[in-house]
Amino acid sequence: RKDFGNYFSEVLSLVDTPEKSKSLSQIKITYSRFQSLAEEEMGQIQADPPSFKKRYEHQLERVGDEILEELKRLESYTRHDIHQRMKALDQAGTSAQKLAIFMSAITIGLALAISLLITRSIAKPITLLMEKTKEISRGRFEGDLHISSPPEISQLSESFNSMCQQLKMVDKIKSDFLS
Repeated sequence: RKDFGNYFSEVLSLVDTPEKSKSLSQIKITYSRFQSLAEEEMGQIQADPPSFKKRYEHQLERVGDEILEELKRLESYTRHDIHQRMKALDQAGTSAQKLAIFMSAITIGLALAISLLITRSIAKPITLLMEKTKEISRGRFEGDLHISSPPEISQLSESFNSMCQQLKMVDKIKSDFLS
């Protein structure tokens, strides 16, 4: 009886659905009936009438069967509950997987867009610098090259402009000398 009480209290603390609670209440009621029949039988065993003993055996067997049926019902509820939770976890896992794929796609897209912008911000000034170099190779020293970003290329364009002005002066000095 003591063990049953301890185990029953432990199981009651784990119950999370009304069906399980109802089933456990029925088990407790049936177990109480079983206990009272067992106590009656113990009292009657001392008097030892065989017919009385058979009647108690039958009743105890019937009550035991009721407890077993109720335990089977409780097991069925628990299996159903586990199945439902597994299904919910599967759906949550699928949703998390879809979200992870979506977030990965967005991250890759943003990374590509940012790398494209950075590449363009570097490639465009270098292209302008190459065009100006071609003009200088043709002997045209006019026009300033104004590049504002990135800072390293901006400094390079200032140095390039300074070089162009010096070449322009050298070209003028050369022309004046030849004249």
